[in-house]
Amino acid sequence: HYLVGRQAQLRMEQGRLREAETIATGVLRLPRLTLVMRLPALTVLGRTGIRLGHEGAGEILRRALSEALATGEPQNIAPVRFALVEAAWLSTDETALREHLALLQAMDVANFDPWEAGELAVWLARCGLPPDERLTLAFPKPRALELAGNPIAAADEWQRLGLPYEAALALLQVSGAGAGQAFARAVSLLDGIEAAAGAGRARATARRMGLAEHLPQQKRGPYAAARAHPLGLTKRDCDVLRLLVDG
Repeated sequence: HYLVGRQAQLRMEQGRLREAETIATGVLRLPRLTLVMRLPALTVLGRTGIRLGHEGAGEILRRALSEALATGEPQNIAPVRFALVEAAWLSTDETALREHLALLQAMDVANFDPWEAGELAVWLARCGLPPDERLTLAFPKPRALELAGNPIAAADEWQRLGLPYEAALALLQVSGAGAGQAFARAVSLLDGIEAAAGAGRARATARRMGLAEHLPQQKRGPYAAARAHPLGLTKRDCDVLRLLVDG
């Protein structure tokens, strides 16, 4: 069940948010799970919820943090703290954003793995905070590209890896002449995976920067039945699928 929670994490990173949510919910409905067996699924459920714009996702993350802290293990605590950083950024809560980053820095960051170290370094840079000198590892390529001032190349690398959400966040760091095209690409990626909170933040930032004319037109969201289905299928889609299965 711990590994199924990790599968939910993979689906989330791939931008398959509804599937991630469904898998994580399924794990959490199982009886008699230990704390550690629950944590990956609980963390994914909260982080997926904030990306989809669900009410109550913040409360799930706070519960995940409480359970992670109870383990005393950095590998359980850091992912939740990163999720809270993202939640604060999406809600434009600068105070909470800096608080969560400070709490991450209060951890033993010298022993973070390269992906965690890179994520922390990038968030510090995005917030205009000084780099943490203890982060001495070679960062993964997409993180290193963004830190080197090339967010478009970072986004290309994220897409090559199949992580559209991270690609979109990198594109939102573009400024200057290419910003309009980068924001349009970011919004298209976020809309495509139903990451409503990120798309909303991107559109608001674009308007503030005078880039709104570059953005794709906002489309009506999926029907309620499709939103509730793990693969985004409508009732008619399901009818057709059943007929296909029946031959």
